[in-house]
Amino acid sequence: MKFDHLGIAVETLAVGREVLGRSLGVRQWTAMAIDPVQNVQYQFGRDPSGLRYELLAPVNDTSPIWRAVRTKARTLNHVAYRVPHLTATVADLVAQHWKAVSSVTPAPAFDGANIQFLLNPLGFVVELIEDNSVTTDI
Repeated sequence: MKFDHLGIAVETLAVGREVLGRSLGVRQWTAMAIDPVQNVQYQFGRDPSGLRYELLAPVNDTSPIWRAVRTKARTLNHVAYRVPHLTATVADLVAQHWKAVSSVTPAPAFDGANIQFLLNPLGFVVELIEDNSVTTDI
């Protein structure tokens, strides 16, 4: 797996940009976009060290992050990794007691690449992004 980004649930993208920009120096924001499958608005930015952040704002109350934003629980929504073979990686992690919390879906944020979210045994969510260019030596 190759680290890709931290996903942070926010009430609005504007508030997220302002807070992360002021406190962590996150800049280089991409254009805002909407993922109709996950029902979120999203935007990526980078901090001075190159760490990538994805802000996620719910479009409405059917979004999977709506509750997190309202309760301020699990606002560090997910840690994302790129993997060469999504199905094989998910099968391996499920055998290690990870739980799939979504089905495989194409993601507009990654040019239609398949993604899937899993809950690991430590209690945080990991997003896997299928990327055939990733090497397996990590």
